[in-house]
Amino acid sequence: MKTRNFDMTKLETRYMLFVVEDMEAFYTFVHDTVGVFSFKRLLNSSYHMPMRDAKEKLDKLYERVRIVLGMDEPFYNLSKGGKVTVELYYGVKALEKRYHDFQGKVPLMSRAFYSNHYRTICINVGDVTRGILVHELTHFLIRTCPASFPRTCTEVLAMHADKNLYRPVKKRKGGL
Repeated sequence: MKTRNFDMTKLETRYMLFVVEDMEAFYTFVHDTVGVFSFKRLLNSSYHMPMRDAKEKLDKLYERVRIVLGMDEPFYNLSKGGKVTVELYYGVKALEKRYHDFQGKVPLMSRAFYSNHYRTICINVGDVTRGILVHELTHFLIRTCPASFPRTCTEVLAMHADKNLYRPVKKRKGGL
């Protein structure tokens, strides 16, 4: 695997390690995935959510995906799963280059991807939505399960998590 530019900024939350080209990429990502409407942002496009709030909202989204998937404690163990790396890129070309680093010269057919081997989600900041992040986090979470799932099954679960993110979830015993 080719190495990435280590001049990139690294930011850590409880569950994720973000690797970004610059802080503006991170703030754009946060605004597009977990941001809420803000008059401050409307009146001043350079306004950014405080870092602590951004990290907290990203972790809450991660926890919500886990709950929607039924991956309750102690079934899901963070120490076993570890953190997922989330790499943020500006533009399709940069994302495609990273995809080729992981997969060889296979064409990139999506706006984001998860590499199970490297435990890394790569996302084009210009295309990101909350749904894309939820979808890719689901792939990571499913791969931390003791069972092995076929790829089609993980795609169905990823679509389920995105579709049901804000629906009430009944508390149940056991997990996925």
